Amino acid sequence: MEQIIVISRDRFGNTVNQITMQEWRTLVETHESMIWVGAELKGFNPKTREEILLEGAGLAKYHSDDEDTIFKYENGRIAIHNPTESDIPKMKEIAGMLGAQVIDSQNKIY
Repeated sequence: MEQIIVISRDRFGNTVNQITMQEWRTLVETHESMIWVGAELKGFNPKTREEILLEGAGLAKYHSDDEDTIFKYENGRIAIHNPTESDIPKMKEIAGMLGAQVIDSQNKIY
């Protein structure tokens, strides 16, 4: 099962105090390690070399230590699908800048 962890001001299922697309875009455009991608990102699967296409509003890339992490804006939250342990500190940094928290689908706060 795919794990999704989000940066949110609310618990999963709530939509009271959502992060806006403009807040997200502004953060990305002013962050020194992030790049605004927009609505489409093409890449390659490192194992199979198969081309991958990610689509959705608000895609951004966080680059550090020769590693890219893709963030996706979804329904007032910033999501990473199948995050690694090294993604959690990045998410916490961004959450702090947005007055939010890092939370999973079981409502576990990181």
